[in-house]
Amino acid sequence: SSRSLGGEEQKEPSCIKRLVLSSCFELFFCGVILANAVTVGLEVEYQSYGRAENQAFAIARILFSLSYVAELFFRFAAFGCAALCRSEMRWWYRFDVLLVISSLPEIYFDILTLAAVTGVSHSTGSIRMLRIIKISRLARTFRVP
Repeated sequence: SSRSLGGEEQKEPSCIKRLVLSSCFELFFCGVILANAVTVGLEVEYQSYGRAENQAFAIARILFSLSYVAELFFRFAAFGCAALCRSEMRWWYRFDVLLVISSLPEIYFDILTLAAVTGVSHSTGSIRMLRIIKISRLARTFRVP
């Protein structure tokens, strides 16, 4: 629906745009990022004792990655690709896109491992480093406008 203000038609923001602009949305994904940081720390600690890979960590990685994919989907649904080019937040959006794309191989390998389709050990050192960089997204919550 639209309202007329001084002869100009203004559309109300879509439901998705209102959701993405809400503080609840930001707080939810800030919580996801914090939970991811704690999980990465627990996983590193767990592996430092030379223990075998725990399926719970693989499931957590998949869920965190899928939540970042969902966040990006909602942002694109709300603002479109224009946010990547013209928004004051464009560098954060580009960073998020890079991180989500970089997590796709990790999701793939984790799903293969969980499904026991492959017995091939895969090295995720560089992917794990990207996950640690993902935690730097917390800086976005402390940005100064």
